[in-house]
Amino acid sequence: MTELAAARFASKNAPTGGAPRHLGIVLDGNRRWARRRGLASVADGHRTGFAKIPEVLAWCAELGIEVVTVWMLSDDNIRHRTDNELADLYRIDEDIIARLTSASSPSATTPTRIRSCTTRAAPSEP
Repeated sequence: MTELAAARFASKNAPTGGAPRHLGIVLDGNRRWARRRGLASVADGHRTGFAKIPEVLAWCAELGIEVVTVWMLSDDNIRHRTDNELADLYRIDEDIIARLTSASSPSATTPTRIRSCTTRAAPSEP
């Protein structure tokens, strides 16, 4: 985390006694980001966004945030994605979880527990 970002975070949380114990993050906008940049596939946007997760977890560890919940996909998103996009998303999701739990992952960014709530639901019929 940049020093400026850390200072802003600390100043905003000073009245409450510091960093929160639990932080929730909703990943959103990866498709739009990819499309605005003219990337060949929206999967490239998802991959870029998901690749930031270890960095964000490291920031949280530096700030003393004990629990981080990351919502990667909502039920609504799953219902409105093509089978191909869902396959890409699940593959990217699995890759990032494997990366986070690998032995080579730095201890500061390795969660002590990962609970996946992702289901492989088929898109609903129109």
